[in-house]
Amino acid sequence: MGIFNTIIDKHKATKQKSLNKKEFREALLHAVDDGKLTKKENRTWFNR
Repeated sequence: MGIFNTIIDKHKATKQKSLNKKEFREALLHAVDDGKLTKKENRTWFNR
């Protein structure tokens, strides 16, 4: 059973990493959509 748990855990980690990248990209595009990065947006990025 240990090998299956390892495979499942790696799959879950990979899926979460993919979701994190998607979320990051969407937030980044939203932040720079107007061509300016405001102080509020900067704080959001540096607090992640």
